[in-house]
Amino acid sequence: MYHASIEIEDCIHFYGVGSTPEGALEDFLAGGEFSEACEYLEIDSGNVEVSVYSVISTEDADLEEGSFEEGWTWVLDEIVMTKVVSVGDYYNV
Repeated sequence: MYHASIEIEDCIHFYGVGSTPEGALEDFLAGGEFSEACEYLEIDSGNVEVSVYSVISTEDADLEEGSFEEGWTWVLDEIVMTKVVSVGDYYNV
């Protein structure tokens, strides 16, 4: 599984997921999460870097208990691609 989100978020509230990096990016951009993130972060113009990560199960990850939020079943692994997105292409103020 893959996860796409805006890199500047301290805590990830808005994201897209997919079985491929491209699918996660498409889910994030076309599914409305990108627009919601831009509104929340008060970004109304310019370009934003979107990162796509591979994800791993919390059961498979070598993590200390409490290092991820309760209820999450996966965590971000490595960045597999980034894309610079024009805010105006996906978010209209």
